[in-house]
Amino acid sequence: MAELGFAPTCNSRSITWDLIYDGAAYKEIRLHLADEVGGPLIGPGGEADLEFGYEISSEIWGKWLQRVVRSPTLVMAVTISFSVGLRMVMSGYQLTGTAAALPVSALECVRHRGSDIYTWSTLRADQDSVFRFEWRPDKAVADSDEYAVPLTARRTMLAAGIVQSDNMLLRERSTIFDLPTELERCREVLCLTSRALDRLARVHRFGKGQGIAAVQIGITRAAVLIRLDSGRDLFLVNPRIVEASVETDVQFEGCLSFFDVRGRVARPRSVKVEYQDLAGNREIRVFHDGAARMVAHEVDHLDGILYTDRMSERERLVPLSEYGGIGKDWSYPQGHR
Repeated sequence: MAELGFAPTCNSRSITWDLIYDGAAYKEIRLHLADEVGGPLIGPGGEADLEFGYEISSEIWGKWLQRVVRSPTLVMAVTISFSVGLRMVMSGYQLTGTAAALPVSALECVRHRGSDIYTWSTLRADQDSVFRFEWRPDKAVADSDEYAVPLTARRTMLAAGIVQSDNMLLRERSTIFDLPTELERCREVLCLTSRALDRLARVHRFGKGQGIAAVQIGITRAAVLIRLDSGRDLFLVNPRIVEASVETDVQFEGCLSFFDVRGRVARPRSVKVEYQDLAGNREIRVFHDGAARMVAHEVDHLDGILYTDRMSERERLVPLSEYGGIGKDWSYPQGHR
């Protein structure tokens, strides 16, 4: 972050901040609404103007296309200004829970003194909502601007900090945790994987649930995080499949590490998984159908296996332009496993 010269203020006073994630194409920062000695800069019923600035080189300009705003406040306002010469077009979306993103209303643009100034505000900012604002050159500029290529699914995942399939890290076998000796490290990995799923939920609607292996955020340790339909997170430490059903089915799978395609894979209808909790206690759990497929997919990652390795030679990868299952749940016959 030092090269960006990041400088946040609250009501014109400098504030401290923590660097949560520092990737090449994705950075996450937590601002502290307190002064250098910890004194609060805003209290209940108060108001604050948060401002920050940074500088980036022309080599990476164009990759910084989004800002996410989250705040449990009653009133929220956003102002973003661009030089007229950049010819930027801005849009905004609201995400609440697992619902599909909806365009925000009342996003206005005014040209003033050589700048295009976009403003948006709301008096009813739901506390469980995330507001995402993104911008890119208009079509006339995009046709000749190498940085204005529309974001592909792969680039979106990469920007969210997900290791991509051309990285040989995904072919490494993950190291098991020694629990309870490595409890603190295990908690740290849990926190980082959970934050990764939160980031992904802001940019894509996962109709079939979410799962991620620690190696997909660059940590080669034996842990996966599954976000169940109930919204509850299940953290599996040192998981291994100890039993699988004879009955299998073939369905499309996707992978965060190459998200532009989908492929049909045969998986057991149920799997029995042995794993440890954070205290090191051994647990056994049986997963069925879609959950079984998701767990098997993530456990494979810990052994350096991608779902394409499981595909039949008769199957081919299908680009998103041909795949019609985005946002849909798994399809299994009721009452039969």
